[in-house]
Amino acid sequence: MITVISEILVRTRTDIRLNRGMFIKKFICRSKALFLIALGFPLAARGDDDASSGIWAHDNLFAWCVVPFDANKRTPEQRAQMFNDLGIKQFVYDWRDTDIPNFDAELDALQKHGITLLGWWSPGSAADPNLKLILETFKRHNVHPQLWVAGGGNLTNSAEEQKERVNQEADRINGLVKMASPYGCKVELYNHNYWYGMEDNELAILDRLKELGVTDVGMVYNFSHAHDDLHDDTTTFSAIWKRIQPHVVAVNLVGMGPWNQEIYLAQGQHEFDMMKTIQDSGWTGPVGLVAEKGGDAAVTLKNYMTGLDWLAARLKEAHIGSDRPFPEIPAPSPLVPGQFGSQAMDVSDGGVTVGSKDELRESPITVELWAKLSNANAVNVLVASDPKSSRDHWELNSRRFDGDFGAVLSGKGQEIRSHTPICDNQWHYLAMVLDLATVKLYVDGKKVADAQVESPDGDKNPGDIAIGRSVEGDDGCYGTIQDVRISKGAKDISAVPTAPLTNDDDTLELWRLDKLPHH
Repeated sequence: MITVISEILVRTRTDIRLNRGMFIKKFICRSKALFLIALGFPLAARGDDDASSGIWAHDNLFAWCVVPFDANKRTPEQRAQMFNDLGIKQFVYDWRDTDIPNFDAELDALQKHGITLLGWWSPGSAADPNLKLILETFKRHNVHPQLWVAGGGNLTNSAEEQKERVNQEADRINGLVKMASPYGCKVELYNHNYWYGMEDNELAILDRLKELGVTDVGMVYNFSHAHDDLHDDTTTFSAIWKRIQPHVVAVNLVGMGPWNQEIYLAQGQHEFDMMKTIQDSGWTGPVGLVAEKGGDAAVTLKNYMTGLDWLAARLKEAHIGSDRPFPEIPAPSPLVPGQFGSQAMDVSDGGVTVGSKDELRESPITVELWAKLSNANAVNVLVASDPKSSRDHWELNSRRFDGDFGAVLSGKGQEIRSHTPICDNQWHYLAMVLDLATVKLYVDGKKVADAQVESPDGDKNPGDIAIGRSVEGDDGCYGTIQDVRISKGAKDISAVPTAPLTNDDDTLELWRLDKLPHH
């Protein structure tokens, strides 16, 4: 029996860093199993309730990136009720300065509805006065969530600079640990972007923290930050996961498409393989669904749950199949005031699709629209033609994080950046001139990008024109759009219109969004 007890302790030691409920359930299951083995009783074959697949169960989920990205701007009470309606019982709180007065109301609502506060987006410095305010809020409500800490930084250029950066970051994190520990809160590294978002750099920070005597800092792994301009975890994820697994306390899931786009689970190329690696490793921590795409958070989270359930079923079969679920796209919000006394469409809750035709795929063409975007933290798809699988696909958007105007030409394997931000809650006249050899982008009559284009690859896969969303529905737009016009030929875009766009001799299609049916 002593041998059995020792085996229980060894096999559960790493689970203690994970959320307490999952640890207890796993400890009890292992204890009962090993106890029966010690007494000579045979065990049934492992079935669908096995812990390796149980991490995808709804009672192990938490919601993340909800508060700043919910187009419905729910109150704390409405948000907690939404979680109950969805069957989500855990929450990690992401906030902005405007949310500070609601901290107490948020915790009151969560406790009232039985929602566990798993974590909290932390200020980056122990000197930030908001950190003390947050910790005192926890004390008043007797809660002890994890503090998720992000960072950034460009790549280092030498071993000396790398060592200095690691030491600086370890000192920063140590300062947060010293603040949080008296309140019963643990600090976790959140792989966000750039240098700090690269797992080997986070592991180096953890090693340095151990030298400083700090041994209880873990990691939060985010699929949404698994690749960026500097790294791509999807190519070597199995090896990366093996290195970081002992430290990971939570995993946030998204669909794995282009690094600067938020797409739903089951719509990407890599999430199945990455989830299989995690499942096969025996990791048993909590799993997050990310509402950062924007729109109605209830719809966004529901779409993620649909994709997760589909992937979990395929993981049991060990192959992904082809019948991917199609995300639910809600009706757009009512029309709102636009430019020149006209109305525009708030597309934050879905956007619209309209029919296309072959003429719209024949270069050269000019695409024009008016748009007002408010959120640079998500990809905003302004207008797109055909699905991404088509050689003729193109898309105008704003990039995630920097909010720069850009274009994606999937059939040509190109992304064109303008380095001109447009997510400032101001109206902008945006345009693209696309021909067989070049693509030019314009913001308010000024040319901001001019690039050569490659020959298209792949098959034609005709689809619709989508406005305020991707054709597939896996990306949306956080803002308002008025008038979209596609014309034949390369039009002069130097003059900013002073009236709504109209038909002329070159117009192939003009969509006045105040006249479109709401799909």
